[in-house]
Amino acid sequence: YANDREIVITSSIDCTIRLFTLTGRYIGYMGQSMSWGPLSSNIILKESVNSFA
Repeated sequence: YANDREIVITSSIDCTIRLFTLTGRYIGYMGQSMSWGPLSSNIILKESVNSFA
């Protein structure tokens, strides 16, 4: 979890690193050829996510 950006970072045994928003939206993976746009700072979280974050 990256607190300053509120994103979840996952890794796997196949050495992939993926990024997701707190609501579960897939952002991308490290090393992909297509660059990411700016991450929105106004993502609305579901109530259940707020209680655990």
